[in-house]
Amino acid sequence: MSRPRPLGLSDGFGSDSVDMDRDDALSLPRHKDDDGRKRSLKSYQHDRLDQKEPPLQFAPTNGGSSWGSSQRPMNERDRDNHHPYRESGHERRPEASSVKGSGSSSRRNPAKKILDMVYGREPSYRQSYAHRVDDIDSRETPYQETTHLREIEELRLRLTDANAVIETLQGRLKVHEEISAQLKRRNNVMQSSLDAQYELLGRQEQDSNISGEFDEIFIQLKNWTSRFCSSAKSPMQVTDVHRENFELIRRVLPSLASAEDLPEFLPPNYIRRRRNFVRGWVGLILAEFIICSLPEPSYPASAAQDFWMPPATRNSITELQKTLLESGEAVTLTAFHRWRTITMAMLDKVYTPIQWPQDTINLVDDRVDFALSAILPLTSQPGNGEQRQKLIDNIFFPALSFSQLLRRQCACWSVRFPDLAASNRFEPSTMVDVDNQPEDDVEGATADQCSKSVKIVVTPALFKSGNQDGLRYDMGGPVQEAEVSCAEFPAVE
Repeated sequence: MSRPRPLGLSDGFGSDSVDMDRDDALSLPRHKDDDGRKRSLKSYQHDRLDQKEPPLQFAPTNGGSSWGSSQRPMNERDRDNHHPYRESGHERRPEASSVKGSGSSSRRNPAKKILDMVYGREPSYRQSYAHRVDDIDSRETPYQETTHLREIEELRLRLTDANAVIETLQGRLKVHEEISAQLKRRNNVMQSSLDAQYELLGRQEQDSNISGEFDEIFIQLKNWTSRFCSSAKSPMQVTDVHRENFELIRRVLPSLASAEDLPEFLPPNYIRRRRNFVRGWVGLILAEFIICSLPEPSYPASAAQDFWMPPATRNSITELQKTLLESGEAVTLTAFHRWRTITMAMLDKVYTPIQWPQDTINLVDDRVDFALSAILPLTSQPGNGEQRQKLIDNIFFPALSFSQLLRRQCACWSVRFPDLAASNRFEPSTMVDVDNQPEDDVEGATADQCSKSVKIVVTPALFKSGNQDGLRYDMGGPVQEAEVSCAEFPAVE
């Protein structure tokens, strides 16, 4: 008996084929009469409904014992009218979703697959899949191609802009590299010049270093004065030293009218006033007789010379220096200080502090003795050799070395002790009041309401003109103000 053929199957394998698994199709019962086939088919359809699978439809041929290959397939209307689901009261199950862009079913036809295997043909689902892929490509490729072309064009524009920016930056980089190369060459030339200048002039100190050494000297003096005045509780005895050097003492005590007034001005119970006087007196000796300072329009030259040199050398330097400064416009300040710096730098290499001549040591001893002669009457221990040696080692020798340092600097440095003999008015630009405490300030006070009178000059001031380049000697001013002790009094109406 021949095998039944599914309804609607033909050699063309159209899209109206019925879904059927291979095992299910092979297991269908074969009957000689149509009634048996219908019963078996009906039972099979109920089984498929229980399994929630769509049933298979088979149509008998005219002979009743075989399935004709030329049977016309049911059209859509017939299929809807004779569908077994509807005959049994069930709703029609929705067909499987199809692939977008193709009219064929998304599921394979098992019956076609079986027949393909029997007749050795290419499986129809491969052909339908190939058609579906072609349909998808033919429908989506133009859109994708347009999108890709747009993206490529955008990337090309961005690349063009980036290349333009890169070229601009490369041009700027080249210009900056040329400028950098020029600056490096100039820097090398300047460095070579500085090296040659350093070899000739020696080290040029920063302003902060010079100010630091200046402060260190007078800090040591302040410490020494505190120890010295701890025993200076005796009444002041006026001596010939005070009378002979009254003008110098008056530079420390501007309001002093006579040497005989010293005991009243420095009573034993005014320890702070005595300390300020001792600091001012020793500071005056250092500024005028140890540290050498050149003359300026506002200040005369100090009496000190370059005592770190032998007498013959320093006398020659002093005469030559005086000649050049008095030459007027023949020798400019720039040319003079250039000569002074080079000369002192070379002499500094010859007369180092450890090579000072004995004459220098003797001169320092004389200056120390002169300073002590005016303040020893304040203490009950006039013969204290330890205090004298500390004064030499910690104050006078460092001050002479500081003078040697200032003389070889390109800038013109000087140590000035204020001269207030004619007027003891406080000068804010060059002085600082050590007694000016916040509680002593008068709120809202002006220069017309009150003035300050300098009572004691405690320390000298440090001045500078010019710079390290050997220029601008016409400009100068105080780097460290002079410390003074003031008393306020109402302005004279």
